[in-house]
Amino acid sequence: MTIASGSSSASFTYKDALAGSPVLTAADSGLTSATQGETVTAGTVAKLGYTSSPQTLVVGLSSGTLTVQLDDAYGNAVTATSAQTVNLTTSSTAGQFLNAAGTSITSVTIASGSSTRASSMKIRWWGARC
Repeated sequence: MTIASGSSSASFTYKDALAGSPVLTAADSGLTSATQGETVTAGTVAKLGYTSSPQTLVVGLSSGTLTVQLDDAYGNAVTATSAQTVNLTTSSTAGQFLNAAGTSITSVTIASGSSTRASSMKIRWWGARC
């Protein structure tokens, strides 16, 4: 950006896709740089994402904890402003989702003020599998 001759300033805007606290710097050779901290907050809820990594399970044993998160369009965590019910399904005909007590569940609720909810999943196979 160039500050025009006879002017003392130039204007511009800034946008970011990552929530956080970036520091902006304006610099020119021979001058002391200017810095300014910004605060970038997450946008509105646009999608769900898993924060847990894919796992390899042993038949009949529970997975490690799986965590689902509310995300904005850029993948930034978004805090729920009201309770958010997340329905759980699997392509396995023998799999089930479990809460911490080991009870079968079909949904989890992300509480107001939170952005994530965790559950465990247990896979069971009945009969022979080819």
